[in-house]
Amino acid sequence: VVLVCDLVAQKGNHEDQGSDDNEPGFLGHLRHGADDWWFKDATKRRPGGRAFTEFGLPPYLDLPNFLTLNAMKSTLFTLLGACLLLVLAPLAALGQCAEGESEVVVEILTDNYPGEITWTLTGLGGELMSGGPYNSTGTVYADTVCIASEEEFPCLQFVINDSYGDGICCGYGQGAYTLYLDGVAVATGGDYGQQDLVQFDCAPGSTCNDAIGIDAADFGTVMQAEDNFWYTLTPNANGMYEFSSCGAECNTTLYIYDYCNMGNFDDTNEGSIYYDDNQGGCGEAATMTVLLEGGQTYWVRWASLDGSCGGFDWSFNYIGPPTGCTDSGACNYNPSAELDDGSCIYAGDPNCTGP
Repeated sequence: VVLVCDLVAQKGNHEDQGSDDNEPGFLGHLRHGADDWWFKDATKRRPGGRAFTEFGLPPYLDLPNFLTLNAMKSTLFTLLGACLLLVLAPLAALGQCAEGESEVVVEILTDNYPGEITWTLTGLGGELMSGGPYNSTGTVYADTVCIASEEEFPCLQFVINDSYGDGICCGYGQGAYTLYLDGVAVATGGDYGQQDLVQFDCAPGSTCNDAIGIDAADFGTVMQAEDNFWYTLTPNANGMYEFSSCGAECNTTLYIYDYCNMGNFDDTNEGSIYYDDNQGGCGEAATMTVLLEGGQTYWVRWASLDGSCGGFDWSFNYIGPPTGCTDSGACNYNPSAELDDGSCIYAGDPNCTGP
């Protein structure tokens, strides 16, 4: 919102006088519907017009060109006494949705190859809207859809594709996508390859984006009510942490990731840093003791892929600091180890394969 005070805007049927628009200090000519508005600052006066002082507009802003961008979804002029209130909605034309509805906006800033971009937004009932390919480079396109806000956790999925496979940032332009839910940015990106996927407004724990936080206060047994659930964990200290579903008496799988991107994850171990299905020694139940770094955020997924559990209990505990050989001169030196476990071996030992 830009509030311009102490002004009079000359309104009438004027021809665009071309070079006058570039007159120093003159903001320019703007057409709104059938009306023309001539703008200029207090330091310059146009013949037949009156000057005004502008507030809030950066000096580099070319107002007429700025307003012709595709991003300008709505422009409202209100002349109140001695003030002109200029309302710009470049990103999301909020207020389009009726009471009881939520507004979802997909905003695309194109790169140098807009014809490669396509996207879809789907909900539980199917496709809600789609976009692309586009024609203009370096241009913002915004599309809006209204969804019933009383529908709890519709779990929306946004998929954007690049036909060439180089995303929309950053090798050939600074493209980006941004997703808004009721005016709040919930996701942004652009540096991907063939495809990027974002799920949002989903039930707690249903995706890594909606993961539930766990910490040291949760050491012990965690009761999970569903077959599939996501958690996020930021350990306070380096160390060995145990995750176990032994005793669940059903088929469980454990995934641990050091980033969140649902487009890269499936039911395999793709993208995970730790993974166990049934190799931990508890039959079909997963169990692992892993090294985690203090201050690093991890995403933990527990799942019963065959649906045999219907919810299950699992345990989560801190075992202690990382152990191993702490002697840098040994063949099996472990730079992550904080506690020496007496396992060091040296040159001449048949098990020594290092320096």
